[in-house]
Amino acid sequence: MMAVASVRKNWTNLFCGRPGSAPVRTRRQLATELVRDVCRLDRLVSDLDRRIREAGAESGTSLTEVFGIGPLLAAKIVGRVGSVARFPTRARFASYTSTAPIEASSGDLVRRTAFLGPATAG
Repeated sequence: MMAVASVRKNWTNLFCGRPGSAPVRTRRQLATELVRDVCRLDRLVSDLDRRIREAGAESGTSLTEVFGIGPLLAAKIVGRVGSVARFPTRARFASYTSTAPIEASSGDLVRRTAFLGPATAG
């Protein structure tokens, strides 16, 4: 029991200290800076979210109407693919995005799976 009391006393002295002492001031200063950084980063993320939503609206994409696709994913798709008009057919677009089905059958079992080709490398 004596050891526990000793550890508790050392822990208290090490991390709590006397108010106004150098370690306490340093910990308080570091905590204040950390909170300030978190607030700044939170404002930055909010600003970036707003800018992404605005850019998506300006692009005229309807991707965000698809269930599960938000502004960030839509921006990634538009940024990667560009205009879908550059693909002559739906099959070419599906091949580019690695979503074209390929047959993966075995014996009597017939199934199709996505082709994971060169578009997934980048």
